[in-house]
Amino acid sequence: MSFNFSGSDGLENQLERLKLVELPAKVSSGIRKESVAAVITNVWLLEINETYPIYRYDVQIFELYPGKKGTVEPRAKEITRNTREDYLIVDRRNKCLLVLKKLFEQNRDFFGNKSCLVYDRASILFSCLKLQIPKSGVCTFTRAKDMFSSDCIGVEVNIKPCVETFQLTSTDIKSTVSTCPENVNRNVQQFYELMLSQEAFFADNDFVCYDSNHCFLMKPEDFGFNEADIPILPEGKYCGVGSSKSIKTIRGAKQQRLMLSIVVDLKKGAFHIDNQPLVDKVSELFRRKTKSKLTKPEIELVNKMLKGCLRSCFKAVLQKFISFEELFGYLRHQEIYSKIVMFSNEPRLYRFSSREGLISVADYFKKVYGESLKYPDLALVVEKTSKGLNYYPMEMLEICENQRVAFLQQSALQVQNMIKACAVVPYRRHDQIKKLMRALKIDQGGRKNRWCQEFRVKVAEDCLNVMSKLVAWRPQEYKELFTAKCKQRGMGVQEPIFEDFINNADVTCVRKVFEKAKANGAAFIHFVTSDKLLFHARETAAVYKIFEISFFKRIFYLEQIKVFEALFQIITQNLKTSNAIQIRRRPQTLDNIVHKTNLKFGGLNYVMQMESKEAQNWIDRDDRIIISFDFAPTLLPRKSEVKELPSVLGFSANCGSHPQNYIGWYRYVKSNRDEVVFLTLVMLYSILDKNEKGLSEFIAEALRMTKKNRTEPKHIMILRDGVSEGQYKYVINTELEHVRKGCALYGGPNYKPKITFLVVTKNHNMRIFPKCFKGRSKFKDNIPPGTVIDEGIVNPVLTEFYLNPHIALQITQPLLLTSYLLFELQGSTNTPRYNLLYDTAKLTLDEMEGISFALALNLQITTGATALPAPVVIADAMAARGRNNFSGFYMEKKGNIANYTLEKFNAELGITGRPLAEIRFAA
Repeated sequence: MSFNFSGSDGLENQLERLKLVELPAKVSSGIRKESVAAVITNVWLLEINETYPIYRYDVQIFELYPGKKGTVEPRAKEITRNTREDYLIVDRRNKCLLVLKKLFEQNRDFFGNKSCLVYDRASILFSCLKLQIPKSGVCTFTRAKDMFSSDCIGVEVNIKPCVETFQLTSTDIKSTVSTCPENVNRNVQQFYELMLSQEAFFADNDFVCYDSNHCFLMKPEDFGFNEADIPILPEGKYCGVGSSKSIKTIRGAKQQRLMLSIVVDLKKGAFHIDNQPLVDKVSELFRRKTKSKLTKPEIELVNKMLKGCLRSCFKAVLQKFISFEELFGYLRHQEIYSKIVMFSNEPRLYRFSSREGLISVADYFKKVYGESLKYPDLALVVEKTSKGLNYYPMEMLEICENQRVAFLQQSALQVQNMIKACAVVPYRRHDQIKKLMRALKIDQGGRKNRWCQEFRVKVAEDCLNVMSKLVAWRPQEYKELFTAKCKQRGMGVQEPIFEDFINNADVTCVRKVFEKAKANGAAFIHFVTSDKLLFHARETAAVYKIFEISFFKRIFYLEQIKVFEALFQIITQNLKTSNAIQIRRRPQTLDNIVHKTNLKFGGLNYVMQMESKEAQNWIDRDDRIIISFDFAPTLLPRKSEVKELPSVLGFSANCGSHPQNYIGWYRYVKSNRDEVVFLTLVMLYSILDKNEKGLSEFIAEALRMTKKNRTEPKHIMILRDGVSEGQYKYVINTELEHVRKGCALYGGPNYKPKITFLVVTKNHNMRIFPKCFKGRSKFKDNIPPGTVIDEGIVNPVLTEFYLNPHIALQITQPLLLTSYLLFELQGSTNTPRYNLLYDTAKLTLDEMEGISFALALNLQITTGATALPAPVVIADAMAARGRNNFSGFYMEKKGNIANYTLEKFNAELGITGRPLAEIRFAA
């Protein structure tokens, strides 16, 4: 092992990488329960009947193109490299598969039987035979140019043994789990994951696969899915259906030996309609035929909804070089695939140079192609290249196939329709999972799967059954206590200081509203938007009615309310009159308004009552502080001079006078950004910078407030969301260290309270169903709230449990038959998973499960349970509030924030040390 001592930072980073993290050993299963019940899962055990070696190879595939003028060496383009674009992912992997299939067929002596090989369609190749690689360490194959595009002169394939882990053993399951994350070897799991995907990879036109975990059906109707399962979505999109699968190491229901299992779940995602003309796509966005010039708000919306899509073009490309007016045009004869950067209006103003002088886009196509553009006034599509900007007429373009809808391209209408499409009742979901297994040929024990037969792997015929327990809770008493107090005390409301009615309001009115409220000493402003419904407000409040706000203005207007709430430190409440109208039909709407208002003024709507004094003490200990935090990257609506955008740290803690009362803060911090692909979304996430003090100072401030309001904490319990298994080492080495620094900042080096760090997530594909579906009922086929599973399907060496605190999503929507009817849709429960990463308090599993369940019932806005514990929900909401306030502040300053530092952002928009810091202002 060698070290580079060229700089202190380099040495520090290398020593940091050498740190070994040891997670707590598995805690014994809990005994607290009211009853037990058998449940079924979407887990199938794998039986590996033989022990044999598996060899791993690295693959590189290059397309060869003519080199520069005067050179003989061809130009190589690697197609095994990763990319973020869906179309390119599928295109490159199809090319890689085509190349390797040809090599398999023509070099059987080298590769052996195709079923002996497992290929990920990119850079990883497993083989149960040791390939005869030359002494040079690389085996190179060259293919003729007949494989791809006309200008491709050949294909080169390099295969070499993997340097890190070359040889695996088929039954080496023990290496896949460890209390030390760095000692976990996932190569065996990766092999079986890929092996069970080979049928999908090699099936012609049955699947589109973006990785080994997620495969979508090209023709779902061929496998038993109907139109209701794959509805057409608005805005030129459709709902695709496929599978999400993974390999997990467990002990099984009877605590047997370590075994591998496959977890298969139904996966749905929104896709852009394949090969749809771009003009039709834009028309669907606005629900009207688009023929003429788009307005400025429409251009902004199109840029948001279509930016980043890959499109194809068979016509001319106009490229911008020196100035806006002087454009150079040239013709590409092959099909073009590239990414939409933006849409630009005023196409008639664009000119480029020709032999006869400057010529417009429309005149160019008329003269060169003899075609008149049908929509010469439609916006041009802009593509950014290394040489300049390319401009395309919209009617010459179409959307490439196999493109999932990105996170920022989702509209509220599309999300609403996707929620309905994804709300699959349990018995149907279980049935559809079986259909997906049949499509992947891993049903019937895998007897029809060529690779299962070759590698002697048997998939269990039936899904795994495990025992669950129902933990104690008292919902009836809890609700009656809350109702009784409301009836007894009510809510006193005085007349507001003043009321204003503003017609034709715009965003400039928001500041005036706050300035007037501040001058009159108002502590609370209640906004009612969109129509003329009168709504009364709480004492010492100013009431504003804002009417006739357009769709685009409304979004900005709501952001500005929250920005000025932070700037002026005045509590606000916004009510859409469309929601207020529903109060008679939905009295819970009024309940939520009252709950939020009470919380925003420092109140507590109810307290949880546990079944025993011991359990009550778990959530009512004055010397225990429960904390959650989360990060969110900031985004700007347009290009800015800000070189390094901050991230937002959202934070929540029960540091008030009552241990069940949680408040929240946010702060702008320095962090390192990265991207993670989860399911169908490419998301930004933030990794806290090691020198950032924001989290430490939040911890110290929460400890100070707890001591002031109750007593000095002896135990800190942290609930953290949004952490993957690969980030466990980062959490222990970085975030936990910031917690310790916060303790020292508060109480000095001798203050060392007990710390428990628990990670909770819903980002997994494990599903749990009752063993018997009760007559295919929509409302009784989910596991009940309070269901806990801490055996059978959990990590065999780490403390892990699944806790379902909530009722699955229910959607009420109109259905027009012969009359207006209401019906409900209900989905399948997505049970959160909890993992213990650190614990010096030595909590029992009963206590961890009891606290987590109680906190899920403690959101205070509604009397129902949330899927995640309340502090986790609050911290996430605070991070989102900080991100939205950053964008709104940018708009308020008209983009002039280049000279702002983190300290200045926090001074103007932050919460700590200001009047709103001691209440839950963002309820």
